Amino acid sequence: MSLMIEGAARSRGGHNVQEEPEPPAPAKHPAAAFSPPMIVIVAVWMGLVTASIELFIFWFRWRFIDATALSSLQLNQHAMWMVPLSDAVIFAGAGLGVAVLARLTHSRRVAGLGVAALCALAVYALLLTYRGLSSLACGAMSAGVGFRLGLLILAHPRSCRRVILATAPVLVGATVLAWSMEPSRERLAGHGLPPAPAGAPNVLFIVMDTVRAESLGADSQGRTIAPVLDRLARRGVRFEQARSSAPWTLPSHASMFTGRLPHELSTRLDQPLDSTYETIAEFVHAHGYDTAGFVANTFFCSRWFGLARGFVHYEDVAIDAREIFRSSGLGRSITRKLSTSPNDRPTAYFERKDATTINAELMGWLRRRPKGRPYFAFLNYYDAHDPYLTPEEEGRRSSRASRSAAELDVLRDWHRTSRNGVRPEHVRLARESYEECIGYLDRQIGRLFEGLEAMGALENTIVVITSDHGEEFGEHGFFGHGQRLYSQVLHVPLLLIAPGRIPRGRRIATPVSLSSLPATLVDLLGLSTSSPFPGGSLARYWNGRGHRGASMDALVLSEIDDDDGRRREGPPARAIVSEGKVYIHSDGEREELYDLWSDPSETHDLSHDPANQEILARLRRLTDGQVTAIATGPATEFGSPGR
Repeated sequence: MSLMIEGAARSRGGHNVQEEPEPPAPAKHPAAAFSPPMIVIVAVWMGLVTASIELFIFWFRWRFIDATALSSLQLNQHAMWMVPLSDAVIFAGAGLGVAVLARLTHSRRVAGLGVAALCALAVYALLLTYRGLSSLACGAMSAGVGFRLGLLILAHPRSCRRVILATAPVLVGATVLAWSMEPSRERLAGHGLPPAPAGAPNVLFIVMDTVRAESLGADSQGRTIAPVLDRLARRGVRFEQARSSAPWTLPSHASMFTGRLPHELSTRLDQPLDSTYETIAEFVHAHGYDTAGFVANTFFCSRWFGLARGFVHYEDVAIDAREIFRSSGLGRSITRKLSTSPNDRPTAYFERKDATTINAELMGWLRRRPKGRPYFAFLNYYDAHDPYLTPEEEGRRSSRASRSAAELDVLRDWHRTSRNGVRPEHVRLARESYEECIGYLDRQIGRLFEGLEAMGALENTIVVITSDHGEEFGEHGFFGHGQRLYSQVLHVPLLLIAPGRIPRGRRIATPVSLSSLPATLVDLLGLSTSSPFPGGSLARYWNGRGHRGASMDALVLSEIDDDDGRRREGPPARAIVSEGKVYIHSDGEREELYDLWSDPSETHDLSHDPANQEILARLRRLTDGQVTAIATGPATEFGSPGR
């Protein structure tokens, strides 16, 4: 009945009166779903997604395409949280700028363009992982692809919001988890170790990267360049003819850690040390030692290159705001464009640390570590490496305060200057600056020892101070290191100090190899019976065991077994020191022969001298298959060195 009444009331004059439909609601702008706070959330999410894809690209390239790609080296031990944090901060800054602009203009169009710009930034960051593209190409491609992605997001705003809000906590949680797991790995590595032998001494192993023995005397004004090292040498034994196994960082360090020669090792320009041979850090850690490494050469001494094996605690890449920011490709690109630091030159893939930082890292670790175990600490200093510039605060105390802007530019770009022809005044500038850097490093080592002595951390401690290789300043027409086998790059300092174990103030002129250091250390530690390291202990030169006197000369071998990152075809280039002579075989059939004692700078080639053909022939034969057994076996003596 009610329905009938209602129908009658609606009808007038025999026809129906229909209701007018409500007007349709105005369509919302696609960008309306992205309020200013939401824009910031979207930006952070895009940064985390970009970092995840960036890390996957590096891993995939390293694992399946090219294990030697330089970009794969960016996967440092902290990359799983540093790269996401870097990209998140960069994108958050960009997103905040877009959000503020959208709020001030009250424009949905600005918000939409901002989302598209963030997409373009993400594409640009990923294109940076491919080093073959120019900046212009990256910019053009990112603009096109990025804005297309932005339009796709704006076409489905609600769906995109749901995906972003659902996955953002997962991405943030994964980053936090990666950061929190690092201390746990270190704690777990210390469980299950046997106790160290009673009274076991500590070991402090110091490598001064790129310091040659030739530059540790007096400078051009007669001043002692390294007075601290001179004082320390009086506490122990100085080897005056120590030779590196290789003229560049990675194989030299690997040889010092394993006792093996470069041709036996996997190390190449872009290839790490593999696990074929045990390292000294692995050996002592298995015998109850706390092990820690602190490196300033955060490229070739990084964890990726395998030198960290055996070290429970290893500090290579610095954990600070600057290094976190530049850990991602986008962060590095921004840093290089804004910075004038020599560490940010186009060919620098890493941030070096100065000696002050290395000292602080070691001291901090010693204070924090649980007591009760002896320690094995490895320090790599990088201050003498090009561009030969000390930290600013030290530079003001030296003659460098008067350097002109042009001279500083020459030093900052020395890696290129030295390859494109240099004037004599530039060579003098570089060498003087190099020696000032050694002086700075010498002072810092002095401060380190003062701090360690104040802590009591040097009691019952074996100290090794050496260098991985030297440097050339045009002596044979070459600059730098890595490609030749002359004394300027192979003759390095070597000091051994251990009160009660090593005599004080001894100088040993017999040539020795740094590859003997692992065998020497396990001998001094009393662990020789289980030693995996070849060769003899250098202790024979001061205690007479297994040695018939200082007049006998053991063969010392150095090699270059790397050619642009690949194993050389044929035998490695080799330098052999024996019988008071230095024999260099390189560049195919090129031979050189120098007198070790009368011509230490190797300026007069004796290879064509008829009086030296017999010894030349003997040393030539050693470049064949015999050399490995001789160099890595027990010390082989060939005769008097002449002094």
